[in-house]
Amino acid sequence: LIPEFFCNARFLRNSNRLRLGVKQNGEAVGDVVLPPWAKGCPERFVRLHRQALESPIVSRRLHLWIDLIFGASQKGHRAEDAKNLFYYLTYPGQVDVS
Repeated sequence: LIPEFFCNARFLRNSNRLRLGVKQNGEAVGDVVLPPWAKGCPERFVRLHRQALESPIVSRRLHLWIDLIFGASQKGHRAEDAKNLFYYLTYPGQVDVS
């Protein structure tokens, strides 16, 4: 997750009214649609993310997430054991783009 998820709600709004395309139903893409627990408030969304990140349970387990993303459980047998596998084409070097 990018740092803005924990400190800055501006990234959730299309305040410049950029034309970001349309959805399959023809509706224009605009602000990020927030989950119900955010109650339509980007600031609440960010505040709750920060509270979760700073919670004791996350503090006790953060090293496991870091290992999944950056460490030994990123690929190979440890990734298999952790069910941390992705479609093979998402890994670097799997497609010849030359």
